[in-house]
Amino acid sequence: LSDASLPAVEKGLDSLVQKIYDQLAFESAHDQLTGLKTRKEFERCLAQSVARSKRNSQYYVLIYMDLLRFSVVNNTCGYEAGDNLLREIGERIRSVVANDMVAGRIGGNEFAFLVPIDSERKGFLLATEIRTAVEEKRFTVNNQSFVIETVMSMVGFDQRNDQVLELLRSVESSAVITKKSGHKEIQVVRPGDSRIEERDEVMGWVARINRALDEHTLKLRCQKIAPIDQGSGSLPHYEILLTVVDDKGEHLPPAEFIRAAEEYSRMGAVDRWVIETVLRWMVTNRAHLDKMGGFSINLSGHSMNDDSFLDFMFENLVRYEVPRDK
Repeated sequence: LSDASLPAVEKGLDSLVQKIYDQLAFESAHDQLTGLKTRKEFERCLAQSVARSKRNSQYYVLIYMDLLRFSVVNNTCGYEAGDNLLREIGERIRSVVANDMVAGRIGGNEFAFLVPIDSERKGFLLATEIRTAVEEKRFTVNNQSFVIETVMSMVGFDQRNDQVLELLRSVESSAVITKKSGHKEIQVVRPGDSRIEERDEVMGWVARINRALDEHTLKLRCQKIAPIDQGSGSLPHYEILLTVVDDKGEHLPPAEFIRAAEEYSRMGAVDRWVIETVLRWMVTNRAHLDKMGGFSINLSGHSMNDDSFLDFMFENLVRYEVPRDK
């Protein structure tokens, strides 16, 4: 190549590199199936909108949508059908997305929308429009027809709000609560929402459950059940009770702990911890067993419906040599 041709070659290479960079940047910011923003990109846009709102006193609405029973399509017709459903949902969403709206797929079957708007009421009308576009037609595949249903929630924010991830978390939590309650209405989240505060408290307990199991801050107590007829020769039984020890060493009532454990499928692990702890105590305190008629342990429905629980019981009764009649 002559020296005169080098600038043209360099320009061509620069242009090619720029096109590849632009393509990679687009792909990293957009979901492959739907063409909508990825969660990471959506969160970046949300952070920018929060900053813009503080500068310009602009009001925004954040809308969250959860596609219900998406797994039914996957399980019935296969993952390819599920992918086709997501593509179709993406097309329906784009049919109502305005130029100033950011739309993203932020989870497997979860979507979010962000738009500058005049009022909460207009935001609600927009959420209704999106919902109608998504739900109005059934999804048909392999001669099977599926009704599309969603759960939606929304929150408005202005210059007074600077908690980016808190905004997204609040609408996600509201949708989860709505889904569990069976309600269909679009939920509007406002500061001080008692339902979300209650859910936050339960979620706090979930982390404490895992920590309690790892750090052995669960404690067992027993309540004596004495025979009515003291002269019958019957020995007293003992009901095993669970308690939780907080960071200050105080014993807490287990009601909230158990509620969170049941809701987030941790009660089975708690039941197994209780059983193993009782069996270990029986092995190391054999001298006391002769004065006890036996122990009662309350088990959760989660454990009773767990097919592997009986195997766990038999394995531990073999491992810990304790009187079976206790």
